[in-house]
Amino acid sequence: MTGLRHGLAHVTPNVPVELISWHGDAQEAVMQATASWLEQRLPCVVTRQSGVPANQVQLGVSVIVAMPKSAQIQRAAFRVPTPCIEAVEPLPPLSQFTSLLGNAMSSISFGDSCGVYGSFLFQYVSGYTYTHAQSDVDVLLAYRDDSMLNLRQAMHALQQATSRMIDGEVRFDSCGDIAFAELFNEGFSEVLVKTKTEPYLLSREALYARFPSLQKA
Repeated sequence: MTGLRHGLAHVTPNVPVELISWHGDAQEAVMQATASWLEQRLPCVVTRQSGVPANQVQLGVSVIVAMPKSAQIQRAAFRVPTPCIEAVEPLPPLSQFTSLLGNAMSSISFGDSCGVYGSFLFQYVSGYTYTHAQSDVDVLLAYRDDSMLNLRQAMHALQQATSRMIDGEVRFDSCGDIAFAELFNEGFSEVLVKTKTEPYLLSREALYARFPSLQKA
């Protein structure tokens, strides 16, 4: 019910919140902004669940916090009781981001298997301004027996279409998520695999044995 890492969780109204992490000395302001986010019934992101009690789920949001000199975007992590999770859905696909990233998103061949997270996700779900001209696009690409060459070409095509830096991860079923930077750097003998619980190191040899299509020409 609590979904995978990066899933979008919808929680019940008036949910009790235990704030876990925030930046600097802005705890009260972050708590107020997080409460406002939840009051608007906006979705939150399922984060890594390491060390989280079985009766709780850890979620994350980026909220806009009013500070003395200017508004700031702050990341907050918090926990809610598991029964307060109404539903968890996948990240919205790239093909739905035409209004933020241009009409080319509707014709990207892998647009429906590529979810968007990060600042563009929060702007998409809330309507508030989280991005600027230099903002990266963070994507989670579902692995579909692609070769390493095809994956590189797909990310290059997306970068060309958006005129933005592309960051993110590839999700390998029953394995976990691997960052593009690690996956594409074949000088790394091991890659860090991120899961819903704990990250772990996997040898490149074991990765290729499990997903042989990566080595196709």
